[in-house]
Amino acid sequence: MKARPGRTARCAPWSSAPALLVTVTALVVALALGSCAPAPRGPGPLDLRDLATRYRAQRDAREQRLAAVRLEATTWIDGATIGRLPAVQLDIALVGPDRLRARVASLFGTALDLLVRGDSLTAYVPPRRMGVELGSLEDSLGIRRPGEWACRALAATWDPNGARWTPGGADSLRHASWAEEGDSLRLDVDSKALPVAVELRSKEGRTLAIRYPSWQWIESTPWPSRIEIEDAAAGVEVALRIDRVRFERQADPQWMVLVVPASAERLDWRSLKEALARMGGMR
Repeated sequence: MKARPGRTARCAPWSSAPALLVTVTALVVALALGSCAPAPRGPGPLDLRDLATRYRAQRDAREQRLAAVRLEATTWIDGATIGRLPAVQLDIALVGPDRLRARVASLFGTALDLLVRGDSLTAYVPPRRMGVELGSLEDSLGIRRPGEWACRALAATWDPNGARWTPGGADSLRHASWAEEGDSLRLDVDSKALPVAVELRSKEGRTLAIRYPSWQWIESTPWPSRIEIEDAAAGVEVALRIDRVRFERQADPQWMVLVVPASAERLDWRSLKEALARMGGMR
């Protein structure tokens, strides 16, 4: 039975920030299979500390896990110019704070292998023997520290350091607002001190909305089980269902090694996106 996406966020990114997540999923934006996930554990006893302190403790726990974590996810992309693409399966490795490896699966193996290390990107499309290597991904996407951005989005490790917390409404209990390098961020958290949504507004005026509709507890650590992103200006919506989370003791060095074969056709960023669009969004 084909998986169907749930409700997507109706919000909006950060100088083309969704391009990174579309890149990670179908290489059109930042970052799951399986029924054999470890049995989720519920939250611990009632924590009577104030909400900001509880958020900080849970966020720090996720950031520690981010040093070596594997994710399996099902991803849907819906765009004004590309339509709704078929669901794709992702195998993601995260090595915080700014490294990400993602493989898009196909019926015949790997459809796309992608590596982001800080501000560099390497991508290889085995079925077409095409590859791209960029030394400055920020120049192509318009995102500062794209690797770090993708890790924060997938692990919900937003850091409202020194932020002012105010009462929330609707699904959130508290808001925290702060600035980073001229961009403004707003974090909504619920009564369990878990992120509900993050809004990023660039100094140029563009807005990105990220929602965390549901959570799971893995080895007593809360981790997003669904992530939704919408860039209204670009007309792109991305939904990720995190089906499996594996925390490792340490990262395997091979996770972050991707070599494009010498015989592969080298493309620039724009040509690779156009070639993938002709392939039908990784179908």
